Amino acid sequence: MQPCIPANGQYLTFEDIQRDVDTRDNIHIAPTRVISLENTLAGVITPLEEVRRISAFTRANNIKMHLDGARIWEAVAAGAGSLVGYLDYFDIAQMFLSKGLTVPIGGGIRQAGIMSSAARVAVEDNFGNRPHSEGGRLQETHKKAKFIEKM
Repeated sequence: MQPCIPANGQYLTFEDIQRDVDTRDNIHIAPTRVISLENTLAGVITPLEEVRRISAFTRANNIKMHLDGARIWEAVAAGAGSLVGYLDYFDIAQMFLSKGLTVPIGGGIRQAGIMSSAARVAVEDNFGNRPHSEGGRLQETHKKAKFIEKM
């Protein structure tokens, strides 16, 4: 594993990835096989255009993309694109229901049948049932946070 530090101090860009990825066929160096992006990272949203650029590079180089999307709900609710728009660029995504959507369960529960109904209600009430978070409470919460930020 090799960390990649964003040159802009906020989020990873295509140039950061291109600088640190190793695609050589060298038995002495492990080639990059997976890139994991976190969105949001320290509250900063990685722009969808950067995700698109990174994804195009990784697909051209047979590198998989993973999304640590624990807070992707908030990024979408803040207007950063659609959920489907983000997820289309990744091979796999990890999304938490307990962060942001307030589902009172974690990832270590077996046979969670009935709890999946509570999770669905939490997604629909808090995020909304549309790709851009329409109708969910998160958008309203984000608007209130922006209002308070300007005070």
